[in-house]
Amino acid sequence: MASFGVLQPHRGFPDCRGAIFESYVVRPKGGLDLKKVSLSRLAQALETSAKLSPEETLEDIVCPNITQNIVVVSTPAFSNAGASAALQLIRLGSTEYHVSAYTASSDHTCKGFIRGVDVDIDERQLAAMIVNQRNPKALKVHRI
Repeated sequence: MASFGVLQPHRGFPDCRGAIFESYVVRPKGGLDLKKVSLSRLAQALETSAKLSPEETLEDIVCPNITQNIVVVSTPAFSNAGASAALQLIRLGSTEYHVSAYTASSDHTCKGFIRGVDVDIDERQLAAMIVNQRNPKALKVHRI
């Protein structure tokens, strides 16, 4: 029983301490303005489009970024992130919107550029030189 004057912790979000969350970004196309959509309808549309049940998305955290018109979703279930990152279309009401979705790099990774790589080194060799046990934060290599 809560008494007046005593602050109680908010229990709406999952306990993230010690958990590893995978994040993905959904970028709407075709005129969908996130300012005009309720968060609950948007979360439900993402869940339905990814063919996930409400039980599977119980711990997911949906964060719209109105300024950039994107949605960032964090989930402890890697399968949810994989299914959602493959989204190409969501339905809000009777309207379908094309979206671009992709997994975001976790906080435990790095991103950067390496200049002056010899052109004789192929993609496989380059990846072996950078993505290895000595460099655990590097996940992949892409030659530009």
